[in-house]
Amino acid sequence: EELVTAYITASSLNVRKGPGTWYDSITKVKKGQSFLVKLGQSYNEWIAIEYKDGSIGYISEKYVTFNAI
Repeated sequence: EELVTAYITASSLNVRKGPGTWYDSITKVKKGQSFLVKLGQSYNEWIAIEYKDGSIGYISEKYVTFNAI
């Protein structure tokens, strides 16, 4: 499986529990931070990202750029 990294382009971005604005925000991320994308768990315009502890959060793809490894 190809590894894709998402780089945050917004100054501040909510990370949510699920793929939609109606899901609770878990935390916020800042511009320049990067995360591994979980392609199989991404949905529509929501990108599933993995934290170092293995947990998953969702961010809007409108506010990220991608880099395939």
